[in-house]
Amino acid sequence: MKVSAPFIFKQFAIRQQHAAFKVGTDSVLLGSWINIPDNTNTIVDVGTGTGILALMMAQRCATAFIHAVEIDPLSAKDAAYNFKASPWNSRITLHVEDFSTFHHKNSIQADLVITNPPYFNHSLKNDENRISRARHADTLSFKTLWQASIPMMHPLSALALILPVYEMERFAAFGKRYGWFMHRSCWVSSFKDTQPIRIMGEFRQGRPHQPEVTGFYLYQTEGKRSEAYEMLTADFYL
Repeated sequence: MKVSAPFIFKQFAIRQQHAAFKVGTDSVLLGSWINIPDNTNTIVDVGTGTGILALMMAQRCATAFIHAVEIDPLSAKDAAYNFKASPWNSRITLHVEDFSTFHHKNSIQADLVITNPPYFNHSLKNDENRISRARHADTLSFKTLWQASIPMMHPLSALALILPVYEMERFAAFGKRYGWFMHRSCWVSSFKDTQPIRIMGEFRQGRPHQPEVTGFYLYQTEGKRSEAYEMLTADFYL
């Protein structure tokens, strides 16, 4: 097996030897952007993979207990190692199971549900089933993500995620059916004056009076991060 080098952040490291997908920009952006109220006690990370989002939440919120859910046993192996090696192991619980039935087995009330979810529905699948499952939404559709999240959330809870533009529109359409709407969003482009490639969204119950919409671009020039990107991720990137 080819051994991938760990990804080093300021306060923790990510071993990614077994995970179907390695550390990527999307999770770092989302973990940096998410709004975490002071009274947040319980956070659920759906599809934790290497555990990066769970660890970012533990670093940012000293009062929160994090439940990290991962269906793939090999990815969970990396997550378990990373949690144990971190300063916050006592506040993170790893659940190796299918999120679609998670709420049936666990009486957790989440203040915040976070995820960097699979979103390919019609693209050609990878030959390796683990990667196909991590990349495609067949095993965790947007509808299923909503249906599995809502029972563990209360009226003041939030659900936050990152998706490509079209997929976020689809996800938001499902949310409206259940009375959940995007209250905050951030549109992310690669360079200035280019089309957005991702949207980060925060959903809450009920229609917002004035949705908060922001945006920024990632790179000043090829390989050089923009000032906005640097500021957003300053607590994490070396």
